Amino acid sequence: MVDTEALQPQVAMVRPYYQALERQRARQQQERDRVDRADRDRLGLAVLLDVTHSAQRGEATA
Repeated sequence: MVDTEALQPQVAMVRPYYQALERQRARQQQERDRVDRADRDRLGLAVLLDVTHSAQRGEATA
C-alpha cells in the first residue's frame, strides 16, 4: 500500500510544473482549433467563389 502522506512533499513539488504543462497544452490546443477553423473558412470561401464564378460563366456544377 502506498503511504499518500509520505508522497505529499513530492506531489507539492511537481504540481506547479504539471499545471504549467497543462496550461501550455491547452493554449496549443486552442491555437490548433483556431487554425483549423480559419482553414475551414478559407476552404469554404474558395469553394463558394469557384461555384459563383462557374455559375456566372454558365458552367454546370457537380
